Amino acid sequence: MLGEQEASFMGLLWRSEPIPEPVRLLIGKRMRRSLEERILKARKQLRHSKLLFGDDGTRALIIFAMDQVPLFGHSSMLGNIAKVMADNYSDSDTDGVIYLNPNTPTQMHRPGMEFAGWHPFYRDDVVNKELSQFVNLLGNRWLTFYGKKIGETNPILELKSPEEMMPLLRRK
Repeated sequence: MLGEQEASFMGLLWRSEPIPEPVRLLIGKRMRRSLEERILKARKQLRHSKLLFGDDGTRALIIFAMDQVPLFGHSSMLGNIAKVMADNYSDSDTDGVIYLNPNTPTQMHRPGMEFAGWHPFYRDDVVNKELSQFVNLLGNRWLTFYGKKIGETNPILELKSPEEMMPLLRRK
């Protein structure tokens, strides 16, 4: 027999029923714990790499690479990552985070045009200014590589400049 929390969760999954606040909080707490474990491990690796190979100007990015649609969707995942980072890890050990999900589209825009997940965010505006050009280029190259690997093309992958991208990103 299912307990109240499990029954509420099953109602959400199978019948799109709203979940009670205590169940929502429990799910959020477990998701947060899972993210924090990954962040702590990544930050330890980044600190070690900075000591071995870096200097005071070395920047550190955490990349969350997902291989499936998150249970509560991409927006929920991005929101949770941003909240955890802002609450506890907004310091010089982590300059930014990239949420990456190449296997599933994160946004549909016009018929047949999928945007694969590549969502960067940064610790502050200074870091954003310093890193965004590099991160955007890295994302474009990754998505182009991945598109070729799976034999799919997408107009957003072939664009070379922000001027070419902006009309496609605006919602109609």
